[in-house]
Amino acid sequence: MKDIDLSEIFDSMKKNDINEVIIKTGNVSYQIRRGILRGVNNIAHPQGSSGVSANNQNSYEIPISNSQFINNVQANVQEEISQNKNYFEVKSPLVGTFYATPKPDSSPFVDIGNKVSKGQTLCVIEAMKNFNEITSEVDGFVREICVKNGEIVEYGKILFRIETI
Repeated sequence: MKDIDLSEIFDSMKKNDINEVIIKTGNVSYQIRRGILRGVNNIAHPQGSSGVSANNQNSYEIPISNSQFINNVQANVQEEISQNKNYFEVKSPLVGTFYATPKPDSSPFVDIGNKVSKGQTLCVIEAMKNFNEITSEVDGFVREICVKNGEIVEYGKILFRIETI
């Protein structure tokens, strides 16, 4: 494999947030990984490096990307939501484009962890050049924002999960 091919692969992986690529050519296989993984180490260390035998398990850290971290956090939130019935789901009342901010360069209406009150604006949805404010129907804390800024949303799509007080 040429050096230029590798640099193009690395750039593409970074640009597209890809963490692992396996390339097979003939009898040769290349495996390229980037980011951090968390796991358990069952590998014996050379004498003097850590003094741990192959029978012991050591935890280790390998860097993971932001998208993997976000996916892990969302999985934890989903598990918590399934166990806790005190979550209110704010759903889109119309088809349109979700905007978390009132203006492109301003801060979002709400962030995860913010306390919200009934009637407080959570976002706007633009449909046919009309901006419709979506407000909270309950008092509570924002636990999950389910869509990204600028994403097209369908009717009934869950936008937020709010832990009610």
